[in-house]
Amino acid sequence: MSQRIRAILLHIICITSVMAAAVYVRLPSVYPEMLSDDVREVFTAEDGVPYFTDPDSYYHVRLTARLLSHGQLGDARSEDGSAWDTRSYWPEGRSAEYPPGIVWLTAALGRVLGVAAGIPLSAVEYALAPAMAALAAAAAYAVCSRSSRAASSADRQISGLPGGPAAGGLAAGVLVACSSGFVSRSTFGRFDTDMFVILMDVLLILFLEESLRQNSRRAQFGAAAGFAVSVLVYTLCWTPQNAILFAGLTLCGGLLHVGALFFLRSPAAGFLLQSQTGISPESTSPRRRALRGWLLCAAMTAPVILLRLGPSFAERIFSAVRYTVNVTRAGELPNAFVSVSELNVPRLGPERFLQWFSGYVPGQAVTVVNGVGGLATAAIAAAGLLLACRSGIRFLNNSSDESPDRGTEEDLMTFCILGLLLAGCLYASRRGIRFIEHLGVPTGLLAGSLIGRAAGRPSSGSSSFGTPARQYGKGLLCLVLCLAAAVPALSGSRICSGASRPSFSDISAEGMRWIRENAETPDAVIASWWDAGYFYESETGHPCLWDGGSMSGIRCILMGRALTTPDPALSRAILRMLAGSGDKGILFLMEHTDTRTSFEATWEALPEPKDAAVEILATRCGLTEKEAAEAEALLHPADPGEIYLVITESMLLRLGWIEYFSDWDFTGTAPLPVASRYDYAPDGHLLADTAEDHSFREIRSRETIWQLYFEKESAGCFFPVYDESDGVERMQIWQVMP
Repeated sequence: MSQRIRAILLHIICITSVMAAAVYVRLPSVYPEMLSDDVREVFTAEDGVPYFTDPDSYYHVRLTARLLSHGQLGDARSEDGSAWDTRSYWPEGRSAEYPPGIVWLTAALGRVLGVAAGIPLSAVEYALAPAMAALAAAAAYAVCSRSSRAASSADRQISGLPGGPAAGGLAAGVLVACSSGFVSRSTFGRFDTDMFVILMDVLLILFLEESLRQNSRRAQFGAAAGFAVSVLVYTLCWTPQNAILFAGLTLCGGLLHVGALFFLRSPAAGFLLQSQTGISPESTSPRRRALRGWLLCAAMTAPVILLRLGPSFAERIFSAVRYTVNVTRAGELPNAFVSVSELNVPRLGPERFLQWFSGYVPGQAVTVVNGVGGLATAAIAAAGLLLACRSGIRFLNNSSDESPDRGTEEDLMTFCILGLLLAGCLYASRRGIRFIEHLGVPTGLLAGSLIGRAAGRPSSGSSSFGTPARQYGKGLLCLVLCLAAAVPALSGSRICSGASRPSFSDISAEGMRWIRENAETPDAVIASWWDAGYFYESETGHPCLWDGGSMSGIRCILMGRALTTPDPALSRAILRMLAGSGDKGILFLMEHTDTRTSFEATWEALPEPKDAAVEILATRCGLTEKEAAEAEALLHPADPGEIYLVITESMLLRLGWIEYFSDWDFTGTAPLPVASRYDYAPDGHLLADTAEDHSFREIRSRETIWQLYFEKESAGCFFPVYDESDGVERMQIWQVMP
């Protein structure tokens, strides 16, 4: 067998290994070890596929079903002809112009696999994220092994030996795809656009480096085209401005490399003065080659940006930067994003020092250090960055444009591109837990580059790998580095994956089935807290007053007050107003007075009859009699139709956040509640650990949600139609009385 064939087989084995590792660490999410067989059955839908772990997944389920049945993402068209979703944020609805990549891919795979293997679409949706993670692992292997191989190819003495590139690529593939920050957002059952971001980040790096590295103009053109296509696909699979933000950060890393070649390499003006006479295409000036490659990437990407963002692309990208910086800031009106754990500011590391070396700490939110694989991985990546910097400086100090030492040029490229990405992703990760997954890309690639160096790349000018003792020493060092980085990442990610569980159980599906079968009209409205809205819409086909599509503003306060007010009549009036006229009443009042007064007048006017309500609105908001009558008509719509209020036990565990929005002070400075999804403690008692002799009802006040759930008191405002439990969740459905 020839050396080339052996090298190809080795790379195939390594690529298969890293892809298998990416799937392996996500397997515990299918059957979490902490759940008994009976509980697993409760978490499994009728088609045999478990319920999804993220409520947002059900929005993509609904979009996919809509595309397959009607050929478009929305169920209606807006005045400008764009797709519109009437099921979300009823009655206004909202735009269904959504990044379509996840829907297109899922629909295509569903049709192919459904015909070829009889696999249901839900199974494709359930397993798509691990499949994308496996591709990300293969792409990371390609980046690191290709970079190491390009560096080694200039050293004629070791040309064709794949040991170093394969070892570095193997480590990079495992670390990128198996970091807990990425695993937590791409387990089985998480059918969300986040499954694509790491794959696209790595592909951008791969194509940019190829465009800067290649001597052939044709090869550079192909790599630049790959970069531009990757940017386009990225914008189709994720929020366009955020995708272009990360693509721009990668492109800036390439520009930094070009700038270093022009302004830091000796002599500074060599590019302008040198003659091309005697220089073959194989030894083209690094400056000329890098500049041409970068310009091709930038030129081909510019039309993509204009196509996806339009002429106002700069403003939208800057808004994405501001959003990244302020994802948890609330202004005059509240923002429900502050209650989403993945957008909370992460800790740098866990509380105990030894836990820093773990890839994941059970029971704790993912930290920056744990999210990239642990302290050992971070240290190896830092060492890889420092060595790349040192080698890159040596290249900059070499004035010869025909130096055979391409290894140091590769190190300069690694330092500029991955170093800038590391800094940018580290900054972004401090603005939300969800951005830690991006940080795992430069960290894993830098760690892989160091391991590849330890495995096979000799010092410049050496004629062999050295003595057997040195070879064994290199092998031992490589093994130690691989184990130190990979073991915490793999074990931690397995634990992280096993800690996930479906967001819904059988009782939620059965409750929605009851509404679907018993509602008298297709526009019967579901009212509940926002986080289950996508599931309810998907399972019933009925609209919801609030879901994850709109997290900020008016509806946070209105739904919060409807659930927590001690006056059931006010709660009913709020729900009827929302189902009939939505936010129009509040918006009308806000046009004539300040926000606080608008809401306070609404609380007073809603439970009152027409004449009293008109007088309150005129007095409190300074309206004319005609304006007050118009506002009252919006607050008291004539016939809002059927309304079903859904209350679950898990909603009670979020009561701290519900009260936070209900009692909003309209200054944007209200302190966040000391609460989370699972441990809200109204008087110091954890609801999840409450003893039988200290029941929920004894530690709560008389909110509407409390009266309905425990006391079954409706005051003639709500009528009970459903109350069941499956041992995991309890669901009550109340019909709002006319």
